[in-house]
Amino acid sequence: MRTRIALACVLVALALPAPAQPKPDDARGLVESGHELLQKENYKEAIKCFTKAIELDAKYVPAYIRRGHAREQMGDYPAAIKDYTKAIEIDPKSADAFGRRGVARGKNDDLFEAIEDFNKAIELDPKCAPSFYNRGAARGRLGWTEKAIADFTETIRLDPQFALAFYCRSTDLFGQGKIDAALADLNEAIRLDPKYAPAFYQRGYVYANQGKPDRALADFNKTIELDPKYAPAFSDRGTLLQLQRKFDEALADFNEAVRLDPKNPVPLLQRSECHMQQATDIDAALKDADAAIKLDPKDPEAFVQRGRAQACRADWTSARTAFDEAVRLGPNSASAHTYRAIFLARCSDEKFRDSVQAFKDADRACELTDYKSANALEAMASGTAAIGDFPGAVKWMKQALEDPKYKKLAPHAQAMLASYEASKPYYFPPRVPRVTD
Repeated sequence: MRTRIALACVLVALALPAPAQPKPDDARGLVESGHELLQKENYKEAIKCFTKAIELDAKYVPAYIRRGHAREQMGDYPAAIKDYTKAIEIDPKSADAFGRRGVARGKNDDLFEAIEDFNKAIELDPKCAPSFYNRGAARGRLGWTEKAIADFTETIRLDPQFALAFYCRSTDLFGQGKIDAALADLNEAIRLDPKYAPAFYQRGYVYANQGKPDRALADFNKTIELDPKYAPAFSDRGTLLQLQRKFDEALADFNEAVRLDPKNPVPLLQRSECHMQQATDIDAALKDADAAIKLDPKDPEAFVQRGRAQACRADWTSARTAFDEAVRLGPNSASAHTYRAIFLARCSDEKFRDSVQAFKDADRACELTDYKSANALEAMASGTAAIGDFPGAVKWMKQALEDPKYKKLAPHAQAMLASYEASKPYYFPPRVPRVTD
């Protein structure tokens, strides 16, 4: 499956307690009225109530906190931060105000400032589980994995029913390769909140990467049942169906993923790959690759896909341009080097071959993958054969074929091996083999 960064953990706001002893004609009464409007998600009218309360009592902290919350729900994070800051000025010992400002700052991508607020909230109230959770989420977004895990662990210690903490800790554990621990956390998150679609999706993603497609499909199906608008579940279910060569079903899922998330290039590239594998509509594959590039013109993977589609059409000049751009954009992209190496070593048109560069690209691809990617090893075999070293090419192809998934999904590999064993070059006519990793 296409590598996907795990879904970012969401920052959670603390629960808003209802104001006590409301009076309809004073600040408290207005805050109570605003609170009721908040519950109905009528944020504009709620803000009017809170503003009037502040006019009556400029030092009434709950009015600022609730107005900040309403503004935050409307996406006006700077205004929310301003309200929470005023609450802190009035009451510098309000852990709630610091915690809420931290959430708003996190949503505004001011992560370092958010962490400072969470630190202060924890100092003021060291038993507040959401503050640890929110700090962990912010640290996770900064890539501070160990610190994030520590915060999620403390959240769970303080509140063993905090399902989101188990979910978020699982994503970090998975990133560290601790698969069993990640699955244990996901199972617990699902037990605590059996209607939380992202947990089923994440568990399906883990199962897919473990090579357990049946379990992955079951979880993706459940995700979609719980949330029919969850685009990543359609996208990754499509990939599994594609691997099973159920192309029509896969295309239906990719179509839905694109419809639900039209600004995301990933499902476009997945749909392009499905068209490539079907080999019945290369024009559609190219169209999707071009659309992905339009959305993200700096993504080397999109240019790799464009190059492969153009190669399938025997548009060698355009293919070479696309592969060159992929390498330029992604000097550390293994797939960019892999596919340019394959193209330069095995292009059907001799004018476009470059044996020396093919070998260099293949060598770089293997370095980037620590010689563990079957596709990079195939590229190395191609580059080695291109410079006339057929025994070396045989060695690399045999090493690639040690990967059972590659052996199953790359039918051209045996023909390549036979050709190199006979000391003959192998050229693709005209379709560039697909990624199997």
